Amino acid sequence: MSTVDLSNLLQKWTETKNKIAELEKNIEKYKRVANRVMEQQGNNTISDDYFTLRRKEMSRATISKKDVPIEIWNKYSHPCKYKAYYLSEKKTEKKSKK
Repeated sequence: MSTVDLSNLLQKWTETKNKIAELEKNIEKYKRVANRVMEQQGNNTISDDYFTLRRKEMSRATISKKDVPIEIWNKYSHPCKYKAYYLSEKKTEKKSKK
């Protein structure tokens, strides 16, 4: 992969990450509004002719490694491997977009 191709990949990745962050911010705003409507109606469902939105309260129990004896952790923990990618922008003067 050439330097130009690599730069294009990283630039597009950054642009897409920023779009996702903006969309997630919008989703949170819509959740707050929908929650307010559901609270006012005393209901966990709102709908119109085309969509139905349901609200469920979920819970999940977790345990931290520091909270249990190591032999318990070793016996009952389930390791999970996955790849993580961390993209950060260097603090240098930005090049103009092509």
